[in-house]
Amino acid sequence: MAVVSEPIGIINLALDHVGQPSIATIDPPVTKTEIIMARHYDLNRRHMLRKGVWNFAKRRADITRQATAPLFDYTDSYILPNDFLRLLSIQGSSERFQNQAYDIQGRYVYVNAEGASSIHLRYIADVTDVALWDSAFTDLLILYLARSVAYTFTKDESVVKRLNDLIMVETPETFAVDGQERPPIRIQNSKYRDARLGSIISPGYYVDFEE
Repeated sequence: MAVVSEPIGIINLALDHVGQPSIATIDPPVTKTEIIMARHYDLNRRHMLRKGVWNFAKRRADITRQATAPLFDYTDSYILPNDFLRLLSIQGSSERFQNQAYDIQGRYVYVNAEGASSIHLRYIADVTDVALWDSAFTDLLILYLARSVAYTFTKDESVVKRLNDLIMVETPETFAVDGQERPPIRIQNSKYRDARLGSIISPGYYVDFEE
């Protein structure tokens, strides 16, 4: 299992997979290898963060209503955190805040929240500090990064296939282990629940709609 604390460590482990020598930095990139790795590193990191509901990347925040309302469809606009990558769920404090629809546009989320000054947000953050990452996430990111640059360096499709095969094996296990660290969420939607609680439910959660 890879244990690294800096981005350059992840980059060099990815280069190991494609038979390339280690580099010293990508800040700023100078050599051809440094330029290539700098171009791919953040793209792969953000892609991997968005792919899963990683426990280390989950955040909670109260987000603030903006003075300018959406032109149509929704009544309220709230600004997303600077480190926002993926929405997990939003919820209001008002018992009448029951609309389960929302839309994300740019750095804003649009909802019908009856003018609430703020709403609760659960989201995946753009975590750049490698020391905060789960080791399984790190290992998987190394493989994704290696695959994204493999053909550029090797011009060998078999290397790309080998890395893709490794990813196909490692991905389900990595997501399964991460998911085992949180209990399943079962949300029921009934006339009794609607009478006492309003919420906006995240895509990706198991929702049991009852009559």
